[in-house]
Amino acid sequence: MRALSTISGHSDTRTAAMEVANGLESALEGAQPAALIILASFHHAKAFSEISDHLGSQFQPQALIGGTAQTVFSGLEAPDRRAGLVAFALEGRGLVARSFMMDWERGPAELATPTQWNRLASTGSDHAATFLLADPFTTDPRPILEALDHGVPGPIGGGMLSGSTRPGCNVLIADQDHATTGLVGMGLGGPIRCDTLVSQACRPIGTPMVVTGAGQDSVTTLGGRPAAEAARETILALGDEERQLVSNGLRLGLAVTEYQEHFGAHDFLVREITGVDENTGALQIAERPAVGRTVQFLVRDPASAETDLDLALDVQALDETPPLGILLAESSARGVTIPDLRRLRTRLGEVPVAGMVCAGEFARRSGRSLVHGASASALIFRARDERD
Repeated sequence: MRALSTISGHSDTRTAAMEVANGLESALEGAQPAALIILASFHHAKAFSEISDHLGSQFQPQALIGGTAQTVFSGLEAPDRRAGLVAFALEGRGLVARSFMMDWERGPAELATPTQWNRLASTGSDHAATFLLADPFTTDPRPILEALDHGVPGPIGGGMLSGSTRPGCNVLIADQDHATTGLVGMGLGGPIRCDTLVSQACRPIGTPMVVTGAGQDSVTTLGGRPAAEAARETILALGDEERQLVSNGLRLGLAVTEYQEHFGAHDFLVREITGVDENTGALQIAERPAVGRTVQFLVRDPASAETDLDLALDVQALDETPPLGILLAESSARGVTIPDLRRLRTRLGEVPVAGMVCAGEFARRSGRSLVHGASASALIFRARDERD
């Protein structure tokens, strides 16, 4: 059982497809992969469906999915804002892979019930993980992840596509089906197991506060005061070093759970503050937090990102079973892709790594599948021991 990954940085789509196909063919040595995941930078979006059809026809996987992103990477190669085409394959006896697509023609994924998700994604009693790619303009991942938790429990990976800033321009692939709305995914099972790794790139500043007023995609008041006023007071109370970090952008952390006395960086979901209403003092974010929810302001801190990833890798290094491969979803706000890839391969070995820059990363935390921000989320594949 093994994982394989290959990348082409060629800007010509046909040449890139040939290079990826040749790399897979050489590595597979005639074997048929169970799962094939193809990730393409936006440069290849127009011909992405043609690429996937060709690779699917050539290698005949049980399941194939793909999506477009701002940047894709494999191994230690991450062509920043340059063309990239990546393929990640899982091959081995007994592996099971199921692909699925939900778009506006098939019915919004947000309306799917846990029973429907079980029928779509589950591989049965040996289900190991689910990998999702979603279009950010037509998909609200929160109800989807909640339904998946009930219908297909287990590790989850992937994220929101970042291949375009315009609706209708991200491309999603599931076997022979192509779409520009909705989501695609793959259920994986058989003699493998998966672990989820999440690393934050932000740390809290100030103190936790409670949302006392919220509008559509905005926080109007915190602790009874205008949210912008609370943000200003938090920043003014910082030292010079911390205040300099605010220049990277102020973010708001939404508490994962309210049932604790003390909060650290891992207790918050990072959300970007996209604007301020000067008239009302409301802070605009890409989510409507419930009144009564605990929040705290955050700043992006490269040093904290490194430390957090090292701590997460410490846990993974305790596992005696070596990884087969890693699928990584990394936030563009994190900004440390190459150092992250080096850390992964240094700590976990020279394993195949493939992934993309996302507009929101999927991973489980505190027993729930959640949408993270400014984070790195990894699915780590290992052979399943008979004792597992």
